[in-house]
Amino acid sequence: MYRKVLLVSPPSSSRLGAVRPPTGLGYLAQSLLEAGIDYAVEDMRVRGRPSALLRRIRAYQPDLIGLSMVSFEYKRSYELIRCIKEGYPSASIVVGGAHVSGLGESVLEECPEMDFGVVQEGERALVELCKGETALEEIPGLIYRRDGAILSGLEARMITDLDSIPFPRYIGFRLERYAKEIPLITSRGCPYRCIFCPNSLAAKKFRARSARHVVDEIEYWYARGIRQFVVDDDNFTLLKDRVYEICDEIERRGLKHLFIRCANGVRADRVDRDLLARMKAVGVREIGFGVDGGNNRVLLDIVHKGETIETIERAIQDALDVGLEVRLFFILGHPGETLSDVEDSFALAQRYPVMLRHMTTPIRSPGTELFEWVRAHDRFLMP
Repeated sequence: MYRKVLLVSPPSSSRLGAVRPPTGLGYLAQSLLEAGIDYAVEDMRVRGRPSALLRRIRAYQPDLIGLSMVSFEYKRSYELIRCIKEGYPSASIVVGGAHVSGLGESVLEECPEMDFGVVQEGERALVELCKGETALEEIPGLIYRRDGAILSGLEARMITDLDSIPFPRYIGFRLERYAKEIPLITSRGCPYRCIFCPNSLAAKKFRARSARHVVDEIEYWYARGIRQFVVDDDNFTLLKDRVYEICDEIERRGLKHLFIRCANGVRADRVDRDLLARMKAVGVREIGFGVDGGNNRVLLDIVHKGETIETIERAIQDALDVGLEVRLFFILGHPGETLSDVEDSFALAQRYPVMLRHMTTPIRSPGTELFEWVRAHDRFLMP
């Protein structure tokens, strides 16, 4: 049984840093709160010094420390975990996130200072671990140590009813440190399998919150003076009817003067002009499209995106025509992509008067098709 949990968001080299509160920790914190389990939060994206973290640990005296971890800069997270264990060995350490979901037990093998890992969604597994009423081997998604061995409990179970999960109120978070913008996760998962995307590993099946539940969250923050929101779904518009229902519910409740950004990137083949116009009418101001390639050879044969360049260009023009600000996300340098393909991406980026064009290279996240290609062709530059 664990009575006091410190939730930690590790440092990040992102130039944006901690613009918004960490949503994943927000969901974990809310689940702990409603289960009657004491917790505190340390966002090292804001104050990233291990010495400051250790001071917080000694002051709070947690018996369990939880970290969320991605594969990018994973060795830096391992170093932080070792630092925590050396400075405060009495606390157990549990780690979740995409890196653990992609690699499973091998993460605990690489980092012996970890006591537990959680595969896929962690809200229920963390609460069960803390309560101590369920044997470790019977907690779905839990990886644990016993007598020197690394073992896994029951297979992770996706939470099908997302309305049953309390949305974050960020109690105990220092919200004054962040922009006055609340992130919304209105659905989880994506049925598509782009070669580079790790998100489907943690949430393999698409599930959505009801329109009522989504707007409950918006209204909660609206009553507290917040008007700006960002939708962080992997595939917000997959179910068009649900998006219309969310728009209708926002309008029915009289929530005016909203500024909503769909900045995480939606699929072009899941929007049309009418839907985009309806979204704008209730406060959506920005929309991002995951372009990911400049021609159909890259999109269909390399990335396996399942949508065409013609569809993407139609959606960009529709969004501009209804008055939305548009962001475009490009990934350059996929295996098999040529210089001519890259030039097509640059040409597309310059073709439309969009607000931002994001150009990046693919990250080979464990468990993705891209990761397996890199491993099979021995293209890792460093282990």
